[in-house]
Amino acid sequence: MTAPSEEVIEVAAYPSLPVRLWRTAPWQANSLMRMSDRTQWVIGLFAVAMVLIAVPLAGAAGTVQYAASVDRIHVENARKTPVQAMVTAEPERTIPANYRYGADDVQFEAEVQWSWSGHTATATADVPGGSRRGDEVTIWLGSDGEPTTAPAGADDAAVNGVGVGVAVLMAFWSGALVLVWGAGRLLDAHRAACWARDWDRFGRQKKYLP
Repeated sequence: MTAPSEEVIEVAAYPSLPVRLWRTAPWQANSLMRMSDRTQWVIGLFAVAMVLIAVPLAGAAGTVQYAASVDRIHVENARKTPVQAMVTAEPERTIPANYRYGADDVQFEAEVQWSWSGHTATATADVPGGSRRGDEVTIWLGSDGEPTTAPAGADDAAVNGVGVGVAVLMAFWSGALVLVWGAGRLLDAHRAACWARDWDRFGRQKKYLP
């Protein structure tokens, strides 16, 4: 009695992920792909393009904002004049409206007196921490002779530029995410409705349904 022969069947290797993705691309002549599948692919490609193009656009917007902030800060600083003032009352601690980061944000203000352009003036102004009544401090006056904030530095312009760049980047990326998610939900609902309609038609044809 002869032993049964062994037949070797060669099974093709499972396609790699890039190959599978390429085969499901919307431009492929795949009869199993629905129009909704092709539409979702196109929307996904558009979202990827939005994500990529957002990077140079955010960089350009941040650069423009930085340059504008530098010019604005330069003009504002040119209008400020430092003067020596005497603290005439004990400083009081104040907390800025945007207080978030801890004790470093705590400021002090006090009534100060100074002479400028031959006139003596008194006002409440920010003073350094640790100041006492009778100390001399440096305050900054605006073009109207009233106390104003100290001159801003280049760091402020950089922060403005980075803030605008990040805002543009997040706007594009968020828009791409919402587009993909929203389109997916709508297309899933459309496909579910199509499946329900086709099963209903099939059931009626086969007399499974009244």
